[in-house]
Amino acid sequence: MGALGLIQKQPDPLFITLIPFIILISIAVMLTTFRNWDMRFIYYLVFLLFAGYAVEYYGVSTKKLFGDYSYGDALGWKVGGVPLIMSFMWFMLIISAGFTIRTFKSNAIIRSLIGAGALMLLDMIIEPFAVHFGLWEWKTENGLPPNQNFYAWFLLSFGFLLLFNLIRVKLRSDMGILVFLLNIAFFLFFVLFSRY
Repeated sequence: MGALGLIQKQPDPLFITLIPFIILISIAVMLTTFRNWDMRFIYYLVFLLFAGYAVEYYGVSTKKLFGDYSYGDALGWKVGGVPLIMSFMWFMLIISAGFTIRTFKSNAIIRSLIGAGALMLLDMIIEPFAVHFGLWEWKTENGLPPNQNFYAWFLLSFGFLLLFNLIRVKLRSDMGILVFLLNIAFFLFFVLFSRY
């Protein structure tokens, strides 16, 4: 229903307002499926929340990481120009990607490279959606993100995923994999069928 609402020429503003809540609900559902929690994973989750906000704050403040961009009001409360929900967005994407790449039988570096590539491609899919609905704005001549943004996404995702692999999390989560695949499906649906 969310995707159907967003592909309308003039979508109900309620759909945009609900985005932060959809992210939080996705995380909550994913976390409830985790079993055999250990402290290393809890420390990693806390680190990821703070790191997600830190990279966004640095990016918005200096324009050196992703490029010159700013956030709109659609994603809710902002601190230092960064919506707090962005911490949880990074959290959701990295954790769901982390559990997905664990299904590959390869070493930590290869899995992390694959996951980082997938997240970079997902960002390419998300960008038209985000710009169209005013989630954020690029201060470029064509209003599109520079290549620098995608390079940064790849490198940061690789670092976060490599750490995920190196701490050898013992948990398993099929829901984490499902959340990752649903994110890809949702934004692909928007890009392919939207009327803007």
